[in-house]
Amino acid sequence: RAGGRHSRLDTAMESLMSLPIMIPEIILGLAFMVVFNAMGIRGNDLRLVLAHVTFCIPYVFLNVKSRLVGMDPALFDAARDLGASPARVVRDITLPLCRPAILSGAFLALAMSLDDFVISYFTAGSASTLSIEIYGMVRRRVSPELNAVSTLLFVVVLILLVIINVREARQEKTLRRSTARK
Repeated sequence: RAGGRHSRLDTAMESLMSLPIMIPEIILGLAFMVVFNAMGIRGNDLRLVLAHVTFCIPYVFLNVKSRLVGMDPALFDAARDLGASPARVVRDITLPLCRPAILSGAFLALAMSLDDFVISYFTAGSASTLSIEIYGMVRRRVSPELNAVSTLLFVVVLILLVIINVREARQEKTLRRSTARK
């Protein structure tokens, strides 16, 4: 991109990818329901998966895009100058550098998908998700099962966060040691 300016296609793509984040969930859920009915998509699981993938893609896209924008283009130029094919540049340079952003986006998308009730409610039909089950449990009464599920979710997320933070701290410490030796 000359001068850092975006082309119209880039701007349109970014706007399109941001739409599911900007549109209120109730509108998005209704829109999914109407579109799936109009297209004749009747499988409850398929509707649910398509809806969740559609509204979760922007979280991964924005994470990876921000990582790609921050990369030094000289890395890619150097690899190409040394004879690497475009596929090898992607495999050996781009993907390893984007891995944290991809994982971060994937975890964020998973959290958003697990948390989402409105879109699930409008698209699930007779299928059920964790948020729909929890909603049903709360409507009846707050039960020990609901407390157990909530505690289990909290503990799993906490353990994952600790593992990720410890791993990142170790990698950073290793990186500091290797740069201090040079």
